[in-house]
Amino acid sequence: MFDWRDAAYCATEHVEAYTTDNLPEPTARHECTMRARIVEKLCGPCPVWRECGMEALQYDTRGVIRAGIAFPDVKVGSARRRLMVRLGLSVDQLQEKAAVPRTHCDRDHELVGDNVIVRKDGARLCRACSLARGAERRAKARAQRESRLALLREAA
Repeated sequence: MFDWRDAAYCATEHVEAYTTDNLPEPTARHECTMRARIVEKLCGPCPVWRECGMEALQYDTRGVIRAGIAFPDVKVGSARRRLMVRLGLSVDQLQEKAAVPRTHCDRDHELVGDNVIVRKDGARLCRACSLARGAERRAKARAQRESRLALLREAA
């Protein structure tokens, strides 16, 4: 049986390459455009972007890049609408495919018991992935601080 995920452009890439944590933070309109261009380049040549997009709309997709659209960790409504436009769907068609609660995160961790974080808006996030992303951000910040301190010591 054909699984579209096997044909995806990202199938051979590391999953971390497709998280929104790796994108620059938009602080101005031109930076939002830059983010969109980066995301389009990541997914641009993918032959199964449509299937990816439909799955992203069916589930509570957050914190990842799917079908050429960056889904933030919060407030994914505008990302969902942009994807609907890209797919040529109407709002009625999306409502027919009612969002199904996720049972696994994008890294295939099961979202049950202590491993699920339910936010105020009802989003179900993976605790293991959230903790790992936080540790990665802290390690990156620590490395940057140490690098700056080393440069200052060399200059002195």
